[in-house]
Amino acid sequence: YIQNIDASAKSLLGIINDILDFSKIEAGKLDIEKTDFDMFQVIDNVIHVVEFKAYEKNLELIVNYDASIGKIFYGDSLRLGQILTNLLSNAVKFTQEGEIGIYIKKVAQDTFRFEVKDTGIGLSENEQSKLFKSFSQADGSTTRKYGGTGLGLSISKQLVELMDGKIWLESKKGVGSNFIFEIKLIEQESRKTFRLFSDKKVLIVDNNESWHEVLANALAKFDISVEHAYNAREALDKVYHYKGAFDLILMDWNIPELDGIETTRMIQNIYKKSSFTNELPPSIIMASSFRQELITKLAKDVGIDIFLQKPVNPSLLNDILNSVFLDNIDINQFVEDEKNTLKETLHTLAQSRILLVEDNSTNQEIVIGLLEDSGIHIDIASNGEEGVRLFKQREYELIFMDLQMPIMDGYEATKHIRALDKEIPIIALTANAMQEDIQKTQEAEMNEHLNKPIDIEKLYATLLKYISKKQEIPHLHVKELQEEITIPKFKNIDTKLGLRHLVGNKKLYLKILRDFYNNYHDFLIDDYDEESF
Repeated sequence: YIQNIDASAKSLLGIINDILDFSKIEAGKLDIEKTDFDMFQVIDNVIHVVEFKAYEKNLELIVNYDASIGKIFYGDSLRLGQILTNLLSNAVKFTQEGEIGIYIKKVAQDTFRFEVKDTGIGLSENEQSKLFKSFSQADGSTTRKYGGTGLGLSISKQLVELMDGKIWLESKKGVGSNFIFEIKLIEQESRKTFRLFSDKKVLIVDNNESWHEVLANALAKFDISVEHAYNAREALDKVYHYKGAFDLILMDWNIPELDGIETTRMIQNIYKKSSFTNELPPSIIMASSFRQELITKLAKDVGIDIFLQKPVNPSLLNDILNSVFLDNIDINQFVEDEKNTLKETLHTLAQSRILLVEDNSTNQEIVIGLLEDSGIHIDIASNGEEGVRLFKQREYELIFMDLQMPIMDGYEATKHIRALDKEIPIIALTANAMQEDIQKTQEAEMNEHLNKPIDIEKLYATLLKYISKKQEIPHLHVKELQEEITIPKFKNIDTKLGLRHLVGNKKLYLKILRDFYNNYHDFLIDDYDEESF
């Protein structure tokens, strides 16, 4: 029942947002907002929306980045993600077997092509002529069988055109469809220079030809030589035939005949029993289109420590290869270094002063903890009225504004502050995450909308965007500032997830846990009636 409610609610929310977007486009009030964004992160977010449905239908989910694609771009990442989500959701909906994929390549200076391909039902020429029109689908039976409003493609087309682009379709009935759009994006970071591993050989074990092509192209950037196996038997033959030549094996979990875990066990036995090599077995990375805890546990039981979830993020692949080939450095080290980059950059904002208007003491502690050691001074107001009073008393460079507070809410407080100052950045910090909530904060003249739980990277990026730089980045590393603190093991608390929300700040995390315990350890639900809530 809960799953049905969740699916129905998301479906209804999608329809409402489609209608709101359509109305804004028709009224000419939908604006394209350009900011710096991480292309790999945008694609990962899109994949997360559809990956479970693809997994349920046993569809391969492919993402292929052209070799010339960088990481950081300037454009509207929200609308790009919306277009890709629309197209990819359609691809999953209309595909019963085979694969779907996103293919990204640079076609000209500041022009990039995105192709969403599927092996689904396809469309005749007559059906194609009806697409991209409002409230229109291929035919009446499509709505009855698959659902939807017929607005997704129309909105996607208009968004592409607002981004100075064009969109079109190539399709054959019963074969599949290829939706293609090209948009203008400014590449902020040139192609990354990867460390070359010319002396390394990798075996790709996967039954899907598209994945062989994607992974081979990705590894070519590192000058790594590649061999291919399409099932367990081929993999075992290659391992034996090449006599210890492989430095790494990328092993798909779901391959024919034997799964990837059993194949790994047999490869290890070849090394134990054969006299052709005295070397240890090659490192093996398990890959899967949808991560399941059971698979992860079984993989660890046969000595596989790194689990690669498809589609493969090129930046993460780079880190993994470095971890495997460079003295076996812990992969978590690379992940943490990447996360700490923005936090270290915050030191350029030292001596800045910001105002946090927030009534919840735990949320106050989280923001203070996330900005500790940055040198940024934070004043706290527990409601909108107090926030306005503090703003009148001293100068601030940025305000974080909660929306729902006692005495005076965030909207009213922003109205008072805007009457005094039109320029100071005011950032909504709220659990209200619907599209209409974002629109409401924009209408209230707030500059940005950050959701709770706080996305740490967005919080840091927002500060760096709106506050002027005071100094160069000092020569220090965040890890050097962290104390050696041990987090206890809890039965019902996911401490890894908790720490992730606090950028690994163990001291802050333990303080929040202690405060929560002290505030609620005597809490008895029977002492409260319905009206209390």
